[in-house]
Amino acid sequence: MKNTTYLDKACTLWEALLSAEGKMGKLYGCKNIPNWVVFINQIRDRAMTYNAFIKKETIHAIIRTSNKKVEE
Repeated sequence: MKNTTYLDKACTLWEALLSAEGKMGKLYGCKNIPNWVVFINQIRDRAMTYNAFIKKETIHAIIRTSNKKVEE
């Protein structure tokens, strides 16, 4: 069994979106390269932004906890 990457998940989501529209076939999404690339980049950017936010919040939480211990 192969590992599922975010690209695999994106392809599944992309196909589902196209099917839901009812205006295009599933294969159109993979053939329409410009839209496909934009879609993948948006997913990647969102994932990177989310991960950066979580890391930043974790670091801030550690700093806040450390400061409280020093004040006590």
